[in-house]
Amino acid sequence: MQCAPGRAKLGDHHPATVTSVNNLGLLLQDQGKLEAAELLFNKALDGRRGPSGSPTGRSARGSVQASVLGHQEGLAALKKGLGR
Repeated sequence: MQCAPGRAKLGDHHPATVTSVNNLGLLLQDQGKLEAAELLFNKALDGRRGPSGSPTGRSARGSVQASVLGHQEGLAALKKGLGR
């Protein structure tokens, strides 16, 4: 699934890319497409972690850890909805 044309320019770990991927996951979750949403939430979390596996970027809450935690919370809620 392709997100925005800017993804190629900005890269998978850019905060705008990660936010767009996460928002698309939220939209799919709202539509009941939980497995597709899970894939995007995982992709957003991987993007927020960065290529080295360390957190990158800042959230609106102002910290890298809060950003990663927010993505983890969203993924956990989705998995609960899937019965996992």
